[in-house]
Amino acid sequence: MAYVYSMLIFPDNVPQIIRDLEARFGQLEQIIPAMMDKAKKVSAVRQGSLESLVTFRSAVRNFTATVKTLKRSDHLSKPQPQYELVAKLSEQLRMN
Repeated sequence: MAYVYSMLIFPDNVPQIIRDLEARFGQLEQIIPAMMDKAKKVSAVRQGSLESLVTFRSAVRNFTATVKTLKRSDHLSKPQPQYELVAKLSEQLRMN
């Protein structure tokens, strides 16, 4: 993912990111799990830490943008990844 890391700053870059990843790795089915793994590896959101919340939000947003661009929204309705990501939120954020 370091290959496209600098492009992840802007959601408008997602189509180009997908093209670059396809060219480099060739398998679309490998992109979604790689993006989900990246989101899962982000540290849990710490209470009172805006930076950790922004980092987490960016990882989740990049994952969802990739899934939508690939027209594979079925990956967004799988419960296990949702539970794993929600568990990274602080208790206060989970209640909201």
